[in-house]
Amino acid sequence: MSYQINNENDKLDDTLINASIVIPLVTISCLLLAVGFLTGQTFTTSPLLVSLSVAVIVLFSLSHIIPQLKFSKWHAFYISAYHLIFAGVIIFIAPVLSYYLILWILLAYLAEFYFQKKGLFISLLTMLLSILIGIAYQQPPFTLSSIASILPWFLLLTVVILMLSRLLLGTKKFRDDMAKKIALAEFDHQRLMALINSMNEAVIAVNQNGKINIFNSSALELLDTNSNIAGKNIDDIFNISDAQHNDQSIMKIARTAKYILKKSDLYLELNSKTRIAIELSISRTTHQATNGSDNGFTFIIRDITKQKKIDDEKDDFISVVSHELRTPIAVSEASIAMAQLVAKKSNKESTQISQSLENAHHQIMFLSEMINDLSTLSRAERDDKQMTIETFEVSEVLSELEDTFKPLAAKKNISYTTQTEAGLPQVTTSKLYLTEILQNLISNAVKYSDSGNIKITAVKNSDRKIHIAVKDTGIGISLANQEKVFDKFWRSEDVLTRKTDGTGLGLFIASRLARRINAIIDVKSETGKGSKFELILAAIATKEVDSSNVVNNEVENLLN
Repeated sequence: MSYQINNENDKLDDTLINASIVIPLVTISCLLLAVGFLTGQTFTTSPLLVSLSVAVIVLFSLSHIIPQLKFSKWHAFYISAYHLIFAGVIIFIAPVLSYYLILWILLAYLAEFYFQKKGLFISLLTMLLSILIGIAYQQPPFTLSSIASILPWFLLLTVVILMLSRLLLGTKKFRDDMAKKIALAEFDHQRLMALINSMNEAVIAVNQNGKINIFNSSALELLDTNSNIAGKNIDDIFNISDAQHNDQSIMKIARTAKYILKKSDLYLELNSKTRIAIELSISRTTHQATNGSDNGFTFIIRDITKQKKIDDEKDDFISVVSHELRTPIAVSEASIAMAQLVAKKSNKESTQISQSLENAHHQIMFLSEMINDLSTLSRAERDDKQMTIETFEVSEVLSELEDTFKPLAAKKNISYTTQTEAGLPQVTTSKLYLTEILQNLISNAVKYSDSGNIKITAVKNSDRKIHIAVKDTGIGISLANQEKVFDKFWRSEDVLTRKTDGTGLGLFIASRLARRINAIIDVKSETGKGSKFELILAAIATKEVDSSNVVNNEVENLLN
């Protein structure tokens, strides 16, 4: 805190006494002295003494221009020097009892301003001694009558100095108190600005006309600019619209607020292509001052685009899941009820019971698949979740998947083959995520194929990446729908697609998991002729490798 007070003192000193004030004042005093000499009003008749005195005084005043010799850093030296210079002028050059003594009022004030009563006492004592010595030097012999003649001058100047010090400019204590208050106000302001700048939300304060007074760094980030927006009208800076793209005035909205208003149905148009959803909080501010009150508004603006997207996805999730759950639960309930009813009959029909239980089992498996998809979805959407990294052969994963899906394909009379290029390098990534990606791709190939074949290939291409392709001869995907297949909960409206159960999560999950292991999925398809999904990944296929999860010598394999 003391550092800030000293800074305020320095600022005040530099304001009161600087080169632009001192040099003209000293120059005028020297001109008066020169004019007095030319008109015969000075004590000395030596032009050399007057010229040297004037030159020394002017040159000394020019020292205020030098930054290292600021008055605020050397005020004790300057005050002492000016007292000695002025005393010399009073004694040797100017008449003792003349209007030059009036200038001593400034010296006495400065002495009292910086050194309080002690400084004032020394300044007045110096003035008295200068007058006495000057009288003795200029008007000998020095007698009691000489002393009596100077007392009225001294007393008058002392009274004027005291009045000016007390009534106009105050004491050093008053100055220190003011400096402390200024420093405290500056400290509070800096602390408030630091707090505002630490906020993630954009904070902007405007006057009643919308002119921006205060803003934080988050406001510039929201606007994607580095320009200074102070003094500009907030309506010119923030292009606000509603959900229907109708332009809105942020100040018109603010003036409808009695105290505090919050709106979350507005959008900020950054440019013709970028539009973000915002939450706008508005509060009225009123500053009471002696010259009246100043009204304004404080805005807190938060980017809620991601939150809105999450809310929309939650709504979609509830709608899709509730719809998808309703059918299997109803079918399972009906099938089990039918099996119970048939079992109670004396002539049990085992075939009908078996069919009912099989339907129930099928629907329960669908529910299990959905729950598994939701669990995987949660894991795929959390980029901060750690992965277990392993180094392994791609052929191992493809062999395990063949054991799982080949029997399912055989039930539908679909040929299932796996071809792995010889000499494929090992991959270092999440084996779990890679397996889940391929499971979703192969599962879709089986689900949407009624005949033909499914071919899984793994090759190393010239781009030094491994390409794993899942090719089927199923119903295919239209060109218009190929851009949507990786969207969450999306399912084609094609009648052939709707024949099969599904949540619309499989390919979305696959794409998110692929992003987590730094891989991409490419799709090529034609309606009625089948689809080809290709996973492209590097041998080291993770964005961030946690070496603590890599066992034994796999760290060395990673680094190489």
